[in-house]
This record gives sequence, structure tokens and C-alpha cells, in this order.
Amino acid sequence: MRIAFLQREWFENIGIMTLAAVLTKAGHQLEVFLGSAEQDIVKAVKKFHPRLTCFSCTTGEHVWALETARRLKTQTKTLNVFGGHHPTFFPQIIREPAVDIVCRGEGEFALRDLTQALERQQPIEHIPNLWVKLNDHIYENNLRPLIEDLDSLPLPLRKIYDKYPALQKNDTKHFMASRGCPCNCSYCYAHAMRALYRGKGTFVRFRSPQHIIREIRQAKREYRLKTVFLDDDILTFNKPWLYDFLNQYQNTIDVPFICNVWAAGLDAETCRRLAAAGCFRVSMGVETGDEELRRRVLNKNISDQQIVEAAANLHRNGIKILTNNMLGLPGETIGQALKTIALNTQIGTEYPWCSILQPYPGTAIEQKLMETGTLDQTTEASFSSTFFKASPLRQGNIPQLIRLQKFFFLAVKFPFLVPVIRLLIKLPLDPLYEIIFLVSFAHRYRVANRLSWAEMLKFSLKNLSLYRKNV
Repeated sequence: MRIAFLQREWFENIGIMTLAAVLTKAGHQLEVFLGSAEQDIVKAVKKFHPRLTCFSCTTGEHVWALETARRLKTQTKTLNVFGGHHPTFFPQIIREPAVDIVCRGEGEFALRDLTQALERQQPIEHIPNLWVKLNDHIYENNLRPLIEDLDSLPLPLRKIYDKYPALQKNDTKHFMASRGCPCNCSYCYAHAMRALYRGKGTFVRFRSPQHIIREIRQAKREYRLKTVFLDDDILTFNKPWLYDFLNQYQNTIDVPFICNVWAAGLDAETCRRLAAAGCFRVSMGVETGDEELRRRVLNKNISDQQIVEAAANLHRNGIKILTNNMLGLPGETIGQALKTIALNTQIGTEYPWCSILQPYPGTAIEQKLMETGTLDQTTEASFSSTFFKASPLRQGNIPQLIRLQKFFFLAVKFPFLVPVIRLLIKLPLDPLYEIIFLVSFAHRYRVANRLSWAEMLKFSLKNLSLYRKNV
């Protein structure tokens, strides 16, 4: 069976690569199509003649996916399958005429069962994890248990992206050693996913160190691998697993790597081991420099002191820091926002990153804002695919907070500019501020990911249109 995977953005999607590995092992022919790379993605998909066309989308990205699916419906007989975080939490998207099937949660075995049933001309309406629309009736099936043994899955099929030379030649490759996040931050879907799967297995699971090492070694053989990017929500959560993995990585891979960390528990010994294994940069969530907002509004139980100590441990071991921050929090004052800038300056982050809070439908923070009247009634279609442009909060200082976000990098790196920036954010010169943001964002991205200017130009050209369209 021919199966097409469609995505809008320019990157190698680990989830799609894992699904492709499972389906290829079952004997199917797959191809991936990138909306940002194809002149006409529908025309390209039509030439492939897929039986299934699969979209993996987040909230915001689903708008592009729906539009593309509608175009496909008018020109092909393919079945459109929607999966990913957005359809998982909003399966009612199946009511859209262009959507035939929704896959909720983990999709590997659900898609395997679906393709097998279609090939054998068997019923598909009762497959776990799937919502299926047949003859104007929607069959809503329950979730199957979580995949406990991640080692039972085949290694992600990385080569499906090799059709795009820029991705094939990219010397940074992404990997994931775990599934599930142990935290319950109010702005994230992790708590909702945990609730969805309650009673269906262990939520946070790790592949064995040997299994993920085998995948990285394979990529090292097949590609020019300059940087390994470990995309796990928190790589440092399970210390015994982490130390075992780092020992094996140091002895067998010997390639510099990047990972995501949690400030709590990021002690000197952990940082020493990370550095010894080749970690040269981490991403660490600060979110806000106001500890009370961090705890009460974001449900992120980390103190300022823990952040300061974690940063000191990282720097003592030569590891650079990319901090994740957000402005536009409910009730946030300009003074509190400036505390976020000050904390980033204090810890000496090399790569400050900042977004505008998006209280996505179904998250705890969205529910709280609805109760307090700070947020108008939202739907899953209320949000854009970028969290750098606007805020849906009804709050008087939101325009100034959005403008401050555009200056965030400059304010952290050059704190003497803060008094001037405080004055500028009162002026409605938004087009100018967006240019400042895009230039500083591109610079930060280039140096944080060790890109050449040519690589940075390619990245910018592929992704600038996504920012401009704001859909």
C-alpha cells in the first residue's frame, strides 16, 4: 500500500520516521512531502497515488493540514488520516468533510492495524485509537495501552527525508530516547495526555541506552553527523538511566550533543557527566523571572535559586545555555516581565529564547483564564501556528508585552539598552520591532546550532513564510 505523510514545516519529524519504520516493516511503500519544499504539494502527492494520506499536526498547524486535505479530496480518492497532538485532544476535527480518520495518541500500532485491515478488505471501524467516519457515522474507539517497551519499535526510518538534499546533508540529526514528560506545567498538554492515558501504562518511558545508542551509531555511519540533538522533554529526569546512557555515549559515539534539562536536580555531578560525554549546549526552562508567577500561574515548581545554581553548574563545566521564556502571562506587569530579562542576564544565558504565551485549548491555564474572564471563548481554530506574534488575552498591557518580546534577546545580551527599550515598547512601531526580532532570532538560532551563514540563509528562506502567514 502507498502511504503519504504530509507536514508543513522544514524538519525531520521523529514521530513520522518511527511510523514509517513500522509501516515499512509491514511491507508498505511510503513517501513524505513537505509543504515548505514543494511548489504544489497536492500535485506532488497526486503523482504518488497514495491509498492513505497522513497529517501529523499541532494546534495551529491543523489549519494548513485541513486546507491541504480539502484540496486533496477534490482531486484524489485517498483517505485522509489526522494524527498528532491536535487531533488527539480535538478528535471532533473528524467532522470536517476532508477528514476520514483521526488517530489519537500513539499511532504506530493503530496505523499498522488500519493498513492491514484495508489490504485484507476487513472492517476498520473498531480499531483502538482511531475515530473512523463511514457513511456519515463516526465510530469513536478507546485508546489501547501505551507502548511500554519502546525497544520493541524499529529504529526511525530516517532516509525518508533524504529526497530533500538540504535535510539529507544537514549534519545535525534529532533523536528521542524517551516518551512522556514528568511535569505538569499549566501551559502544556502533558498533563492532559497523562489523564487521557490514565490506567493504560507507565506514562514516562525510556528506551534502553543500548537501543538509542544503536540508532545514533547507524545515523553516524549513514550521514555526516556533526551534532546530535536529543529532543526528549527532559533528558536528565532519570539519573540512573542518564548516567548509563552518558557512559555508553562517551565510549561509542564521540559526537557533540544538545539536550533539554530541568533546573531542579541539575547538580554539579550531572553537569560534569554531561560535559564529559560531549554535551556543549542545553535548553532549560526559565519561563518567567518572577518566581510567584512561575509557581502559581505556570505550575512550574522551580525556584529562582535552583535556576541560578543549575546555570552555575552548567557554566563551570563549559556547557552553554539556551533558556526558554515567555511573556504575556495573565496578570503579568511590565516590571515582572523585566525580571525575566534580568534573571536571564544574571545567569549568563548565551541564547535567550522567548515566546508569547499561548493558552491552548484544553490546557490547565486556558481553563483558568476562561474562569477568570481574562480570555474570550476560544476554539481549536483560535490559534496561529506561531507563538511569536500575538496574544488572545484581554489585558491592557498586552501590546507592550508583545513588543518587549521582540526586544528580548537584545535586552538580555545588552542590559544597558533596557531603559531605552522600556520607552520604545510604548510606541506602535510594530513592523520595525518585528524586523528587529527576526534578525536577532536568526542570529541566535545560527550561533546556538553552529550553522554557517549559508545554512542559516536556507533555514530562513524555508521558514520565513510560515511566520508571515501567521496561520
